[in-house]
Amino acid sequence: AAFAQATVTPISVNYDNHEVKFRVSWNAATAANNRVWVWVDFCSVAGVTPGTFSPATISPVSVAGGSYDGQNGRGLYIYGNPSTVTAALSNATGQFNWCAYGSDYPPNAVTNAGGGYTLRGTRPFTINGSLSVDSETFSAGTCITSITDPTGHPGGFADNPTITGVTSPTTCYNQTATLSATASGAITNSMTYTWNIGGTQSTSTAASITSQNLAATTTYTVTARNANGCTSAVSNKGTITVRNNFNPGTIATTGQAICSGAAVNTIGNSIAASGGDNSISYQWYRNGSVITGATATTYAPTAYASTVGVQTFTRRAKDGTCNTTLTASTGQWMLTVNALPTITLTTANHDQTVETGSSITPIKYTTANANGASISGQPSGVSGAWASNTYTVSGTPTAAGTFTYTVTTTNSNGCTNVTATGKIVVNSSLPPSSGSWVCGAQTWSGMLRNPVAGCAATSILSTTNSPPAQYLDNGTTCGYYYNWTCVNTSAAALCPSPWRVPDQSDFNALISCSGGENGSDLATNWPLCGAWIAGTGLIGVGDRCLLWSSTPYNNSNAWRLFYNVGLQNTLSAPKTHGYVVRCVK
Repeated sequence: AAFAQATVTPISVNYDNHEVKFRVSWNAATAANNRVWVWVDFCSVAGVTPGTFSPATISPVSVAGGSYDGQNGRGLYIYGNPSTVTAALSNATGQFNWCAYGSDYPPNAVTNAGGGYTLRGTRPFTINGSLSVDSETFSAGTCITSITDPTGHPGGFADNPTITGVTSPTTCYNQTATLSATASGAITNSMTYTWNIGGTQSTSTAASITSQNLAATTTYTVTARNANGCTSAVSNKGTITVRNNFNPGTIATTGQAICSGAAVNTIGNSIAASGGDNSISYQWYRNGSVITGATATTYAPTAYASTVGVQTFTRRAKDGTCNTTLTASTGQWMLTVNALPTITLTTANHDQTVETGSSITPIKYTTANANGASISGQPSGVSGAWASNTYTVSGTPTAAGTFTYTVTTTNSNGCTNVTATGKIVVNSSLPPSSGSWVCGAQTWSGMLRNPVAGCAATSILSTTNSPPAQYLDNGTTCGYYYNWTCVNTSAAALCPSPWRVPDQSDFNALISCSGGENGSDLATNWPLCGAWIAGTGLIGVGDRCLLWSSTPYNNSNAWRLFYNVGLQNTLSAPKTHGYVVRCVK
């Protein structure tokens, strides 16, 4: 019989559904029957050397709208005009191709534009090599798509790709992230990828892409499709971790005004810096310049407590990854350091010694940056006055003692500066009965009229050495008469420094400078006070005078000075007697 040629036209290759669909169009339509022979055989594939082929079983087979029978377990005769042929290949090894052979004239084949035969496999496959009709082999242009399977099955077994190596990058707030995945499988050439980031599909189909700027942590998935159209399952979710937005924090803004050298407050941390990789570092600035070593969260500007003027302190912060440039924290701290007032002594007499009732020589100071001054620690009767940046200390002390005074200056900012001190020594004055008297290098006081604490007041002095006693004769100008015990126990009270109770040598010097033992200078210049004799009373007033020394003679007597007109000497006398006292310096 004559055999007509036919044309084989590929309809579609659906890799996801693992199917190849083709149509056979006959050149004549006169035959009553048709059949197509589909088999597996050694079909040559370009670049692949055929190897050993074990017979395969085409099973199971399903023909919709037709029938089939088998031959040698390797091929099928398909009869009629079936709409669908489904065939599975099993038990095949080596290199092979699907091949087709048809004969006779199938009715309606030419007009069955939507039909055709479909070969299905349990794994993706292609029809390679030759697709024959009758005994004639058509050129490559009549064959279904030819694809080389790198697994060694060029006949059409090709796995779906598998996604591995899905990365989970970390990025900074409002920055991009690089995503990548690795696909594996039998066919990986011309691979395309579909990325879904947080529910939005990317327009890029590359194996590595860059995301849009991200503000929050999100997840993504990816699928891969190879050149055969085989698509992977959706990958495991990858996580894009987005670090928190960097916040440089806030510092305290209260500020402080101090006097130079005063304690300063620590500049507090209202809100700590945060975000980025949380590896936070700080730097403090003064008037815009770096403060070396000031890298803590807070800062105490102690080093600038004496720098007069207004100073501005700020802080900057950064993290180790996202915000690596120091960024200003919110707020600034203003430190105002006010100058101290000053005071300078302008006279050389800030230390003085006077007696009660005697005025001190005015002490003067010059002030600067001040609006006043005050004095403390001075003796009663002494005060200070400030005018035109001059402070003057003056007055008349009314109490004996040693007084260390301090002058304190102030200014309008409330700043004080204690810089001026001095000492005023005030000795008790000894009111003389007939005035003090200078003889040689000695100055002698008048007769003492001071009662002495610790010496009993009496109208009749004891006949014993104790207790210490004193007697005031109101009828004379001589003052108090003291027994020697009172003089001995109360010498410092009787004659405050720089005065002292005279000793025997003082009396000898006095006699020498006042005319000698036969002189009358003492009787001429000093009153004749007599003496109080225990058991007798006051005697010799107007005729003589006796004065106690501080020098004892023995247990019962002490040295005394005797003078009258024409006689001046020192002898011993009972300590129980009452004599007057003059102080010497």
